[in-house]
Amino acid sequence: MIEQIRDYITGWNADAEPFRWTATADEILAQVAFTQANVRKLVDNNAKVNKTESRDTSSSR
Repeated sequence: MIEQIRDYITGWNADAEPFRWTATADEILAQVAFTQANVRKLVDNNAKVNKTESRDTSSSR
């Protein structure tokens, strides 16, 4: 498998082109902030669900 990965990299690098940014720094930072906010919402929601499930499980004993 390592040899296959190295062959892939060699082939890819033989015809490499420079990466061209298509977004501005402000657009990238806005997307990062958007993603962070959504991750926080998911984490907070998960914590609430886990608390509720924990209470439901302990009260049924």
